[in-house]
Amino acid sequence: MIPVIVVALPFVSAAVLSVVASWRIATWFNAGSASLQFVVACALAWQLRTAAAHLVLLTAFVAMTTSWFGRRDIAVSLAARSLNRQRIRRYHIGFQALIGAIQAAALADDLMLTWIALVIAVAAAAAVTGAARGAAAAAAASCLVQHCAIGLLLALLGTLLLDLAPISAGVFLLLGYGTVAGLVPLHSWLADAVAEGVAPGAVIVMLLANVPLMLFMRLHIVPKLLIGFGLVSLLPCAIALFARLDRRRTVALAGMAQLGMVVFAIGLGAKPVAWLHMTLLTLARSMVLQSQGEDTIAWLALALLPLYALYLLASPTVAVAPWLLVPLAISVLLTVWALLERRPGGMAADWVAAPPIWLQLALVMLLAFAMPAPVAAWFRGVAAG
Repeated sequence: MIPVIVVALPFVSAAVLSVVASWRIATWFNAGSASLQFVVACALAWQLRTAAAHLVLLTAFVAMTTSWFGRRDIAVSLAARSLNRQRIRRYHIGFQALIGAIQAAALADDLMLTWIALVIAVAAAAAVTGAARGAAAAAAASCLVQHCAIGLLLALLGTLLLDLAPISAGVFLLLGYGTVAGLVPLHSWLADAVAEGVAPGAVIVMLLANVPLMLFMRLHIVPKLLIGFGLVSLLPCAIALFARLDRRRTVALAGMAQLGMVVFAIGLGAKPVAWLHMTLLTLARSMVLQSQGEDTIAWLALALLPLYALYLLASPTVAVAPWLLVPLAISVLLTVWALLERRPGGMAADWVAAPPIWLQLALVMLLAFAMPAPVAAWFRGVAAG
């Protein structure tokens, strides 16, 4: 019953939010529902202890912390007239529907069910992005739908060819689900969605990337394809970080670059490293966006994360092909350099922002540096599942 509750609860919440008139009540209900979903996700993770349960728990945790920021960010957007009451309702419905679809995609045992859940997730992500008033947000939502529709069609073709032509299917699956994850070449939609959408919605939209990464770990895709695809995503995004972009776009590009490292790790067969880096990256991007790019410690966590991943990937890379360390190290150093150049000088000072950010920072520090034996065993079990 717990997996059913995990998927059903967000959709039930979306239905309730569609009839709530007060935006203040809706904001509190959204946060309360997300918090309850996190409790249920903890129960699921305790019961199953699988890769899917880990992804469900991570998604629910980030959704919960993001929903806490609704009390601050939605009020600010309403005052700035980038949201009105009708658009707030659309945002809340899309928020819950997106979480429900991501959880359904993670828990589905069948590739077609996962694909259908991702179709729903893309539609909900477009609703979240397009909730903000203005031509830029509408264009970003349209770009999201167009790019992800192409990606999902390629992924569907790869799914249908999986038993007939595994190599061709692997290419289609990489390109298709890589598009949904915001990886090169069809990646431009993510930066626009993050920059133009509602502030907390940017965090939720980026959670879409984790489901394709889980699929890459499950599917039997030729390792060389994964390694090449990871490097092709990493290097261009690292170079693009040197452009003078706003902070949200910078965070989006930094995430794309580091997701390339996750795909690279999957190709090497270093699945525990891939799961760990994906988890740390999700938490780090969440911290930066929730602080509106103003917290220097959260930014440092995102900036230095590639160095930590390079350290973890050094041995597996040397074991497969030592020369791969050269493009990997160059891309990592470029990413770190570009992010450190843009580092803000402030801190998360207000009482709404600080507690969730520090909580996530504590988790990042625990996972990256302390790594207690039970946690290490957890990630090995997740990678095995």
